[in-house]
Amino acid sequence: MNEKKQDIWIPAMGWIAQDSGMLQLEQSSDGFHRVGINGVKVIIATGDKKVKFIVFEDHTIAHVLSDMDCPGGNIQVCGKKALYVAYCNNYEEIL
Repeated sequence: MNEKKQDIWIPAMGWIAQDSGMLQLEQSSDGFHRVGINGVKVIIATGDKKVKFIVFEDHTIAHVLSDMDCPGGNIQVCGKKALYVAYCNNYEEIL
């Protein structure tokens, strides 16, 4: 059976085309977030896996890999350069 991939809706970002080059993952790098558990709808990453988007019904968490090789999104102890995007419901709330 040949199943067609669907475009993905990401709150605060919009539609991501299935042929965009984004990678769908089953879990985050650290294994903390898993698709289908605790409200996680989908996890996608840029082709180089430097940014991972944890997608919920009404919000998105973006984890950004910094120069220091530590996840930047939500981890402030890595330093200012590491914290790019933490949590956003819309474009105005990027921290």
